[in-house]
Amino acid sequence: WDLSKGFTQRQTCDNSGGNCDVGTWGNYDASRVAIWQNYYNRMQQASNGSYCILEHFAANNEEIDLSNRGMLL
Repeated sequence: WDLSKGFTQRQTCDNSGGNCDVGTWGNYDASRVAIWQNYYNRMQQASNGSYCILEHFAANNEEIDLSNRGMLL
């Protein structure tokens, strides 16, 4: 999955899409981890043992969390 860090529901820009706080994009985001856990679970239901490889580039603690859940980064 390319740019997996972008799978978030956290608003970091103003309502017009400008003035983005780019510095927060890489911070640990529990909602993003939950999104990826859901994707991973569904992948395993469809094809048990399949690989979920993320191009993530987020905070190290978030990447460790995802890795501990079975995803590859």
